[in-house]
Amino acid sequence: MVARSVRVAFLSAPFIVALGVACESAVDTTPTNDAGADGTTNTPGQDATVGSSDVTQSGRALVLQARTPVEGATVKVGDTTTKTDADGRYSLVVPRGKPVNLRFTAPEHYELVEQEYVVDKTPYDRGESLMLSFGTANLLRAFLTNYDEKKGLLVVTVVPMKGCATEAGTVLALDTPGATLKYTVGGLPGDGTSLEAGINNGALFYNVAPNVAVKVVAKHPTCAQVTGPVVHQGVTYTDSQTTFGGQSFSVLRVFLGPGAANDAGAADTGTDGSDVDAGAADAGTD
Repeated sequence: MVARSVRVAFLSAPFIVALGVACESAVDTTPTNDAGADGTTNTPGQDATVGSSDVTQSGRALVLQARTPVEGATVKVGDTTTKTDADGRYSLVVPRGKPVNLRFTAPEHYELVEQEYVVDKTPYDRGESLMLSFGTANLLRAFLTNYDEKKGLLVVTVVPMKGCATEAGTVLALDTPGATLKYTVGGLPGDGTSLEAGINNGALFYNVAPNVAVKVVAKHPTCAQVTGPVVHQGVTYTDSQTTFGGQSFSVLRVFLGPGAANDAGAADTGTDGSDVDAGAADAGTD
């Protein structure tokens, strides 16, 4: 995200690599073990104490492309923070059933800001979050003409749900004026006019007005955009996302359902009641 924020980890590895932008916010490099929502201290890589109104969330921070662990990254969910251990793993307590944002910061990496989501089950394994290094980001900025680092970067992944066969052909627009859109091909910003299918393909908006809520509008030849809340891979996603200026980027998932008759806000479930991912790459690394 380029906010004071790809899971870049919201991007698949190659895709994230292609998005480099930097933010002006300072990165916290002070190693601490912060108290959890219930006042307990969260130790990296270990389960935190969980109350009846809390959920244990775990995951792992890796370097984009290299996929090596990011040790000492600050992980923040809601009001709770912790640090990743030597293997990039973390565990912390988040409030059950309440909207939260996931943020990762680490020295020499861009901040990653995830889309707002709600966790109801415990424990919840968030999976891998891929962080973009400064070095790679500087190389990738060549793809972003007239990029203004004081403005925001928004990475968008389009996820076709049950009843929508593919994300290919999706055309995206941002309600905030002034941003530039680039669809990615093979993980890199290209010159296409619509989305291509594939786990390394998505889109990014840069020079987005910072510090304001953004809304992405998706139009598909046969499918319809599903507005939040949407249940996907164990959590409920809202449509809430903000971009920030500087060495940071924000990540947003856009969901597609079957045509105009799609029930916006309904959870996409399979016949066994489980969440269905129609093969599209998640913006994160769930």
